[in-house]
Amino acid sequence: MRSRSSRRRNTRPRRCPSICTAPPGRTSSAANPGRPPRFAAGAVIGLLVVAAGLRLWGINFGLPALYRPDEDVTVGRAMGIFHGILDPHFADWPHLYFYVAAAWLAPFRLIGVVQDPASGYLWVRILDALLGSVTVLLVFEFGRRAYGWLAGFFGASALAVAFLHVRDSHFATLDVPLTLACTAALYIAYRTIHSRGLRPLLLNGIALGVAASLKYNGALVFSGIAAAQALRARAARSRWTPLLARLALIAAVGVATLVVTSPFLVLDPGMTQHGIGYIFQHLGKATAPAIGWVQLSLALWFGIDPVLVLLGAVGVAYAAWRRQPA
Repeated sequence: MRSRSSRRRNTRPRRCPSICTAPPGRTSSAANPGRPPRFAAGAVIGLLVVAAGLRLWGINFGLPALYRPDEDVTVGRAMGIFHGILDPHFADWPHLYFYVAAAWLAPFRLIGVVQDPASGYLWVRILDALLGSVTVLLVFEFGRRAYGWLAGFFGASALAVAFLHVRDSHFATLDVPLTLACTAALYIAYRTIHSRGLRPLLLNGIALGVAASLKYNGALVFSGIAAAQALRARAARSRWTPLLARLALIAAVGVATLVVTSPFLVLDPGMTQHGIGYIFQHLGKATAPAIGWVQLSLALWFGIDPVLVLLGAVGVAYAAWRRQPA
């Protein structure tokens, strides 16, 4: 015969793990990222110092000569703005980063730090290095929110020392700013997946437009935003009509942001058509036979590091296995 105490214990409701209290579509660690260790702030600051140091080391390589193609386009168009040339007369890329680089250089021109082309290239390279370092910090915050402090720290540590990202952070080009913009867009999509109202849709649309206005392929981040919205609709068990309406609004805001931040793509449609046509023509010729998934796999494998690529694949598999069904 059971004792009264044992019967009392058995009648208590079973404690539900934290994943049961998480909002639909989120993992338990996303709902509660966990308490960071005592040395958390110092570790993150140290990681940021390492990331910035690697990206700023040798930032003046080659100057005043140029060894990296495309830097002349970025810096040349930015410097041209100071002479009243607002139209880049170039549409192989959108124009947002030309204006960002010009805004960055403006105070340095006023104090006399930027006086010649070489100094202009140097300071736009520094801007890229800083944006690359900010990307490391954003990856930490993204990982911390999604899977806890350790996941964020290890993910940011991998990006901090990844050769491809460190190397490209030395160039006055668009790839590192685009990486930051796409990471920010995915982070916003994640943080606003359960938010209601118009504001989260506007934030997602603006993030999409900024990414596309840095480089045309930045528009591909819309797939991640759409996936987040689809998970939201699945969790709410809503119909497809509200989902399509939300995606249409995000896309419309994205297009509007692209037009506002790269206005001459619309004001000079002939140049835009020529630039986009050149891109398709170039990629479709035998002059670039390795462009595609084959080249991408090689670039990631050797450019990031085989160990980091394998760890990333394990992380993706773990995230797919760990996620809570909607």
